[in-house]
Amino acid sequence: MGVLSTTGEYLAGTESIKVHAVSDNKLYNFSADFGYHMKDSTGDQMHGSIVFNNSGIHILEKYLGNIFRDISGRATGNLNISGTASDTKLTGSIRLDSTSMTVLYTQCRYILENNSLITFNPDEIDFGILKIKDTLNNTATVSGKLYHSFFDNFFFNELHLKTDDRGRSPAKFILLNTTSKDNKQFYGNLIGKAELSLNGFVTDMKMSISGEPTDSSHIYLPTGETAETGKLDYIEFTKFGREMKADLSSKVNSNIKVDMEITANPYAKIDVILDETTGDVIKAQGSGKLNISAGTTDTRA
Repeated sequence: MGVLSTTGEYLAGTESIKVHAVSDNKLYNFSADFGYHMKDSTGDQMHGSIVFNNSGIHILEKYLGNIFRDISGRATGNLNISGTASDTKLTGSIRLDSTSMTVLYTQCRYILENNSLITFNPDEIDFGILKIKDTLNNTATVSGKLYHSFFDNFFFNELHLKTDDRGRSPAKFILLNTTSKDNKQFYGNLIGKAELSLNGFVTDMKMSISGEPTDSSHIYLPTGETAETGKLDYIEFTKFGREMKADLSSKVNSNIKVDMEITANPYAKIDVILDETTGDVIKAQGSGKLNISAGTTDTRA
């Protein structure tokens, strides 16, 4: 974090604590005031505020690392703390700049529009209506809420994404960017128009996607173990301190079920892999419907 300057006092008569903290660092630039009354039984034991001044947000990966990775960006705004030690409330609003993150399940990296406003209400984070871009500068709109118990027990409530129209041209957005290393059930590259919704606790998330390719896309559907070896082993290259790619299923206490309905057209190539080691593949390209139900616990296509 860097240098953190604090001052405080303790009043023995009322058994109360007051703390003032300042962090004037490049990545963590904020000030905070906090008070705690131990004898208070009214449900207002604590009160305080945090003022962020272009402060880094990558610390959020500690709480949302089961869903996103490589979270970066800057936050400016005020948050207020109230309640009790066992039922702490967070309220206020934060504006985000230079914010981006990668969705673990799809391996797609998205960038939030600068000056995006996030509102904190008691036990919920309201995203309002946000504009995001993919790495090709295509845009989509995100809305919805995330419930939590002071950054614990996260619950998605109708988090919704819809790709933006481009005038007379069809919408385009990177929806999938995975390899067999990321997801052995299905993988590939998918660019198109889509609507997506995410609901449920982090331990039991349900994602529904309906979409149609509007640019060159390629989906791979492995059928199972190979005929020659019975199992494929992958070499994993690592760097000191962290594995380069982490499989979603290795994330503790995270589970997601994904239902996809893809309207296939000539933009999409579909490869059904019968045996990866022998190269037995059924290739298809045309029009139709492709329904995939997949996740960390089961897969159907």
